[in-house]
Amino acid sequence: PLLVFPEGTTTNGTALITFKPGAFFAGQPVQPVTLEYSRQPIDVNGNGPADGYLALFLAMFQLSNRVTVSYLPVISPTEAETSDAAAYAWRVRSEMAAALQVPTTAHSYDDARLNAMARKYSIENSFAMSEAVSLFNLSLKQVQELLLRFAALDIAGDGTLSEREFRQALQLEHASSEYVS
Repeated sequence: PLLVFPEGTTTNGTALITFKPGAFFAGQPVQPVTLEYSRQPIDVNGNGPADGYLALFLAMFQLSNRVTVSYLPVISPTEAETSDAAAYAWRVRSEMAAALQVPTTAHSYDDARLNAMARKYSIENSFAMSEAVSLFNLSLKQVQELLLRFAALDIAGDGTLSEREFRQALQLEHASSEYVS
């Protein structure tokens, strides 16, 4: 047996993100297993107020951590899915989402990484990486670099640019208001 976490990360449990297809390329039956973590007193999923290593560290000092493990029926690929790992992954994810009673989302592991980074700078992330790729042909690294540039411009650290910060970023501090308003 081989244990694989097809999302590639933990999420907040409100939806299942896109599964990576690697585990499904073999075209073999899979045994889906869902994990549901308690969020009390500390959310240990790594996407709560404490994330990453801090969440792990805090979880170690809780009196207990509860996780519900559910074994779902084995899913075998259809003939078409044996040569289409993405379709097989999509079907397994759909079955798991139904068992968890949560929706699926087009967001990916890259979105989870980008969201974690955006939270550090109080920036709301309201798009999926797939949109940045299709609209602007940007990689995750390029979007992260843009996020860092934006954070450097956000002097107040509130996740938005005020008019003053915007003028300063464009070096328009002394421009006539008729051109910048």
